[in-house]
Amino acid sequence: AQTLGRIGDESVVKPLVDVLNGREAPTVIIANSLVSLYDRFEEAHGEGRLIAELTAQAMRTQGTQNVVDAFDGVSAANLRPLVLIVGWLRNPVAARAVAQYLGSSEVQSDVVEALVRHGHAVVDLLVEQLDSEDIGVRAAAVSALGRIRDRRAIPLLTSLLGRDEELTIPLLGALTSIGDPSALDRMFDLLNTSDAAVRRGVVSALNALGTAEMVHRVIPLLDNDNPGVREAAVRVSGYFGYPECVDSLFERCGDSDESVRRAAIEHVAHLDDPRTPGTLAQALTGDVAGVRATAAAAMAHVDSTKSIPHLIAALEDVDPWVRYFTARSLDRHRAREAAGPLARVAEFDRFQQVRIAALEALSGIDVERAKSVAQSFMASTDADLRHAADLILRSCNGKL
Repeated sequence: AQTLGRIGDESVVKPLVDVLNGREAPTVIIANSLVSLYDRFEEAHGEGRLIAELTAQAMRTQGTQNVVDAFDGVSAANLRPLVLIVGWLRNPVAARAVAQYLGSSEVQSDVVEALVRHGHAVVDLLVEQLDSEDIGVRAAAVSALGRIRDRRAIPLLTSLLGRDEELTIPLLGALTSIGDPSALDRMFDLLNTSDAAVRRGVVSALNALGTAEMVHRVIPLLDNDNPGVREAAVRVSGYFGYPECVDSLFERCGDSDESVRRAAIEHVAHLDDPRTPGTLAQALTGDVAGVRATAAAAMAHVDSTKSIPHLIAALEDVDPWVRYFTARSLDRHRAREAAGPLARVAEFDRFQQVRIAALEALSGIDVERAKSVAQSFMASTDADLRHAADLILRSCNGKL
């Protein structure tokens, strides 16, 4: 059996399963052989599902029971083959046997995959796992429910939002995957949280589930007293480009909170509005370093004639990340008038990431000058600079 698992093809599946269907079957040995065959087919051809389908077709009631019984006292080394076969069989009794290993770090992903293969038939079983004292089990159950996408799970998953803080992010992911906007009310309530990661998760969920009517809930949030809520509202309204929110987005570019200003600047850059170039230029020269860096990156999306002069000036900014994102934006615009300033930054800036970004931008504008600067990098003691120079030289030679 072990040899057939290592060298056999699909023709050996039925003989192996026939043994597994016997009353005194060496279940673990056969399971390992079938999974060895599956792994070889998956790795070589991406066709492991063929072995899974043939196994399920040949399996009989006794064979399924043998697999279920084999979980009793099975070693960690032999657990994965049994779990995978349960996934192939899609049998409710077998699914319950494998669910007990949802908290196992060794095979948790395989257990989730096996249960997901059972689809709607195991929703109630997975719901039961949400009462487990093990956070790993609860999180795995939530993940599986999200992948099965059964709407019956929505009320329970929604009710858990905010009650089980450790599950908030997985719950948001599952509800987003199921795709029912009935969870929006509870998600909006979560925007008041002090946890920035949760707010980001809520924003992602709202952007995925958003409805046309949602704009009316977002508009008042743009003036909320909580800066975290205002930032979230900016990211949602900016993502959808609600016309009703455009004026407020520009107002938020001058918000008292830096995170809100940065979010607003990121999004107004994508608006076809005559106020955009001036707003970004003002932020690029008159705000804190973090906002200036955001504005520099956003300038990549603004008309070249209105952005390049400001970007060239920003190459002299005192903050290295402003200079870095400025070089990236100049790379996007490919403006020949930026070649000289970029060459100087590439040669003399004190920060490695800025020099590399400037050289990469220069290579798209002036090949000969980029080659000259890259050659000087090759003598550097900095391995990253030498690596970047080597890539640029190869690229430039290809262009010539």
